[in-house]
Amino acid sequence: MDQFLQATITGLAAAAVLAVAASGLVVTYTTTGIFNFAHGAVGMLGAFAYWQLRFGWGWPAPVALFVVLVVLAPLLGVVIERVVMRGLYDAPETSRAVVSIGLLAFLLGLGLWLWPPDVARPMPRFWGNRSVHVLGVADWTLNTATQTPSLINGTPTNAAIWLASSCSRTVSSNRGSVRVS
Repeated sequence: MDQFLQATITGLAAAAVLAVAASGLVVTYTTTGIFNFAHGAVGMLGAFAYWQLRFGWGWPAPVALFVVLVVLAPLLGVVIERVVMRGLYDAPETSRAVVSIGLLAFLLGLGLWLWPPDVARPMPRFWGNRSVHVLGVADWTLNTATQTPSLINGTPTNAAIWLASSCSRTVSSNRGSVRVS
């Protein structure tokens, strides 16, 4: 029973992360008409930037989260839109796909250059050295550093995206409102 519960919680955490990623892809494609293959690479840069601020430089978690979500992520989005994507709105679908894949390769290369893979970047357990008891399973040995935040953040985020998209036709009916002039 313990293994079943651990596998269930692991599956729910993975599903929450994948649902948020899929929702982002759908919203991006629906509003802009461009399938952004680099969507995950942008998330990777945000995750590494958070790690660098929080654990590499010792910033407090709320400050690091604020800087990544409110400053760096929007800034990266504006740069990508203005420099790369703006000229693709009237381009053929194949050109959009090739440019998006090129952006993916560039962002992955940038991430490898800024954070080389041969350097370990450990992250402490979310709950510290304490065990977490979930329905009688005390020895929580799975990766709680990512699972717990994924469940706590992913579920309400997915609910908010679903609510916003089902209660408003703006997301699906007005591609022009997304374009920044």
